[in-house]
Amino acid sequence: MPHPSVAPTAPTAEQAAIVAAVASGQPLRVLALAGTGKTTTLQLASRALGGHRVLYLAFNRSVADEARARFPRHVDARTAHSLAFAAVGRSYGARLVASPFAIRQAWPRWADARLRAQGLDRSQGLAAVTQTLTAFLHTTAREPGTAHVPPVAFAGRAPADRAAAVAAVVDLARYFWRQQQDPASACPITHDVYLKRWQLSRPTLPYDTILLDEAQDADPVLIDVLRHQSAQLVLVGDPHQAIYGWRGARDALAGWRGTTLPLTHSWRFGPEIADAANAALTRLGAPYPLVGTGPGAPPGGPAAFIARTTLGLLGEAVRAIGQRTPVALLGGAEPVAGLLDAAHTLHGGGVPRHPDLALFEDWADLQAASETPAGGEYRPLVDYVQQQRARVPPVVRQLRTETVEAAAAQVVLTTCHKAKGREWSTVTCAGDFRWPRYADDREEAHLLYVALTRGRHVLHADAARRAIERGRPLQELPARPPRRSPPPHDGYTSGTP
Repeated sequence: MPHPSVAPTAPTAEQAAIVAAVASGQPLRVLALAGTGKTTTLQLASRALGGHRVLYLAFNRSVADEARARFPRHVDARTAHSLAFAAVGRSYGARLVASPFAIRQAWPRWADARLRAQGLDRSQGLAAVTQTLTAFLHTTAREPGTAHVPPVAFAGRAPADRAAAVAAVVDLARYFWRQQQDPASACPITHDVYLKRWQLSRPTLPYDTILLDEAQDADPVLIDVLRHQSAQLVLVGDPHQAIYGWRGARDALAGWRGTTLPLTHSWRFGPEIADAANAALTRLGAPYPLVGTGPGAPPGGPAAFIARTTLGLLGEAVRAIGQRTPVALLGGAEPVAGLLDAAHTLHGGGVPRHPDLALFEDWADLQAASETPAGGEYRPLVDYVQQQRARVPPVVRQLRTETVEAAAAQVVLTTCHKAKGREWSTVTCAGDFRWPRYADDREEAHLLYVALTRGRHVLHADAARRAIERGRPLQELPARPPRRSPPPHDGYTSGTP
């Protein structure tokens, strides 16, 4: 249930200050905490820019579509990918795919011999090359290089052997990057490829003011595009809701040296939920506390169960179905059920029909991919099938036959990534949230904060609150010791969270 909170009809003092700053033409950063009416504030600001060419940049298409109906007509509501697609992406239509591992379909014959010379088989090479390409696509570099090869790759080798293996991976990554740019090539590309090409073309956007929403989740590629514009730039977001660093996002709000204004009064919930959120914000070192002044919307609709991981979500789905509770998975049950079914088939030595998993030759191939950041979204899937192999078929059957549509559900089940930007009257947080152990793992705390701020009236989060109470302030956490593989995170496939 997106955005039913009701903000006051008259602008607050915080909103009025933001509108005045935008109208003055100065660059601006707005720190908008959860439920504080940032979309309403941007609407007010855009009305003060009548006669200006205004671009509202949204994080995803559904938000952009909603903004077109809510913002004045002189505001162009778009996503970065829609701008890039219109400029350079249209010619790629038939080659577009969801998974970066689809480059296997264009694997050159010479690549296997080159990899074998470095002691790598195709699965290992595919994982390393895909990870290198994915990392490159989220930077401002002009071509893949050694800096984009995962730091943990070939870590156990002697320096000379590691350098040779890295060189082989970089050569392959550069080969694929050339193929992906070539209009005559059949090499599959993801949407991030044409976004990267758009950034390298140094586009000039025909706007006087650019409003960047969810700026904490901006891609370095988009940040670079905006940095080269002459338009007034207004960055709006909540740095404590930055939960996409694992796929290359970088907080555009960080390091800002210009004017900063806050939005701290939440119309979504009242003081009790605000207190729970502030416990996390305090340990995160937030400069402003949340003030719970809502809820503005009456109780109603299904309750929500929010889990950190897909494993926690599936466990609750099985429990709720067993109790005959009408339950729905946010986004539908089939995306999860289909992937589980295909993974179970691959684990048993069969050939899956699911397009995402058909890219992998066998289970070991999928495992290798899941251990890289580029394929880390497969890790919860791999873990669940390995731990619960015998239970997968009945769970798939239950998901397909015993779940309902969201409109008929008493409980909506969702991971934290999918819950972001949404709200429900009653929210229960699963017991799988945790406070970071190391200073560079702050997204764990951000996930907790996001989950705690989705409810309007009732929040059940005893385990999450205990995790916060036991945690140390982020600035006191130690540095992470060296590790050989990346941490797990949530989701299944590209765009799923």
